[in-house]
Amino acid sequence: MTTWACGYLYDPALSDHYERCVAAILQHSLRPPEMIVGAVDARKFRSSLKIFKATSAPGPHRQRIRQALDAFYGGQECEATLKFLMLQIVVALIRRRVKVGFIPLGCIYFQGPVFSGLQH
Repeated sequence: MTTWACGYLYDPALSDHYERCVAAILQHSLRPPEMIVGAVDARKFRSSLKIFKATSAPGPHRQRIRQALDAFYGGQECEATLKFLMLQIVVALIRRRVKVGFIPLGCIYFQGPVFSGLQH
């Protein structure tokens, strides 16, 4: 999923499309997102903000995503998406035979070379 998101963000046309969608929704920031796009799409929107924030480089795009998270969700990222992304990372690392351990609060620590060879 994160590979797909990176590809989406680094394609100029697709990145511009997502940026325009976020900007359009932000124009209605005084209303709940459920009233703007509906309940199901509001959940998808929040999830997409987490995914694209996690995969975007620092800069205006990430600032726009932060602005949307602040405006609609009190700055809180989607916990379910965060857990899913963490699971995807763990699965990818296990496939590469990296020793993975857990510490309290769900934080992940790694033993050995972790990110060498991992793609963005």
